[in-house]
Amino acid sequence: IELGKSPEIFGDDYPTPDGTCIRDYIHVLDIAEAHIAISDFLHKNLGHEIFNVGTGTGYSVKEIISGIQKVTGTDFKSIIRPRRSGDLDIAFADAKLIFEKTGWKEDISNCKKFEDLPINAQKYVQYLEKISGAPMSAIGVGPGRDQTIVVKEFI
Repeated sequence: IELGKSPEIFGDDYPTPDGTCIRDYIHVLDIAEAHIAISDFLHKNLGHEIFNVGTGTGYSVKEIISGIQKVTGTDFKSIIRPRRSGDLDIAFADAKLIFEKTGWKEDISNCKKFEDLPINAQKYVQYLEKISGAPMSAIGVGPGRDQTIVVKEFI
């Protein structure tokens, strides 16, 4: 979007409320934390387990695009393309088992409304402070457009 390219939506004829497929979007840092929780669990327990990692909540592609527009204050048009072969109508995780066995639950991805995204950006900055051991103000982090957090440099 920043490069001036319109996002592509692959299919708008799914049997969903707005016609676009529904997916479980999760932040990469939440996935990393899940891997750590699973690793800790496996070090304490013999055998193996299979865990689903996700938020357990699905959003349609149009909901995500609309949320991006609202949070960033930008207006752009999406390009509707034909469905891709094999794409499911709806797919989201049931993460009950990972919570029950490890206590892991998504944190940064936990935005039930897109208005929460700037708050989650703040959680991301807090996470960076935690892993770096330095305040973000010391490494060039400050407020950006619409009160989101912009990381200028990470040492």
